[in-house]
Amino acid sequence: LKSRMALNRPGLQKMIGYSTSIKKELCSTSYLTQGFYEFPRSDLGKEISNRVQSAGNFNEQELTSIAQNSLNGLNSLHQERISHGDIRPQYIGISHATNQAEILDRLADPAPLEKVQTGHIVNKKNLYMSPELYKKLQGKDKLIKYDPAKNDLYGLGLSILEAGTGHNVQDIYNANGTINQANLDKHVDVFNKKY
Repeated sequence: LKSRMALNRPGLQKMIGYSTSIKKELCSTSYLTQGFYEFPRSDLGKEISNRVQSAGNFNEQELTSIAQNSLNGLNSLHQERISHGDIRPQYIGISHATNQAEILDRLADPAPLEKVQTGHIVNKKNLYMSPELYKKLQGKDKLIKYDPAKNDLYGLGLSILEAGTGHNVQDIYNANGTINQANLDKHVDVFNKKY
């Protein structure tokens, strides 16, 4: 908790405090820790959904701001040799009051990166992972190396791509553990035409 508190930097969710307590009973000891965070009113996932429903688009300045703020947050993590492990629209907080975006902590599932991403595959959740990690987790190449920081950046890129196009990007993931480059190129083409 102390090290997380030290990570209060621009582009990252702000931790405002924490508490700890120890409870001893007979031959067991329990430790209770609580973290207190500031939460934005929205996230990129909700914003994408709202814009699609209202037939609205993000403008270039909004996307640029979201990308810059998120990159600042990831840079702070990566400088400390920490990877987020699950960058997706739901983990990019949006504050309308300050027009800022921030990387949110994975409080719902703080498990290691590969376990979290494997869970997304098994539970058929939307994927925002690098081709190398996807190939490894699909069992096509168990020895493949991937860079967790680059995986974060790939997830951010897909999140921005989805926000810009207003279309789900899940069709880039083939069931055989490969990336459908043609579908990815189509999404990028749509993005480039809009912006």
